[in-house]
Amino acid sequence: MEHNKKISFDGFLGRLSEALGLASTATILFMMIISSTGFYFRTLRLSLSGVTEGIEFILLIGIFLGFPLVEYRRKHIKMELLTPIFPVWLKNATSLLNNFLALVFFSALMYGGTLSTITAYTTGEYEVGLQSVPLWVVRAFIPIGSFAVILASIGNFVKDIRSINKKEREGLNKI
Repeated sequence: MEHNKKISFDGFLGRLSEALGLASTATILFMMIISSTGFYFRTLRLSLSGVTEGIEFILLIGIFLGFPLVEYRRKHIKMELLTPIFPVWLKNATSLLNNFLALVFFSALMYGGTLSTITAYTTGEYEVGLQSVPLWVVRAFIPIGSFAVILASIGNFVKDIRSINKKEREGLNKI
């Protein structure tokens, strides 16, 4: 007997953002290991090249892998100074505007990141301090993370529209 379990788009987005969030956490741990190793090598007066460049690369990767989880859970930095006194329709509008602006911003980042990655790949660009790491590998995480944020923004946009429609239908049923 075949067990066919369908995963919803929201479930897929949740799993994807959680996985990327875990990968982002792993990069932070990896940065701590590299930083500690570099520190101990310096205290022993030994040379270890590429520590700073490696941390810079891993930081970029970690940031772009963490963005989708932040967007999916809507845990980005915000200041709720006026929104608590907004009417419901304006709260809904600001949520939709937030999702739209995230789509625009991360689409631009994905486009620029893709161009930068392609340029680094075609020119064979390498970091000066780390001769063995091609820059296109690191830059590829910009469009990957941006694409995941775009998916999360689309999912949030759809959830917001469904929520607005549900509230409107409940309001009509009360009349």
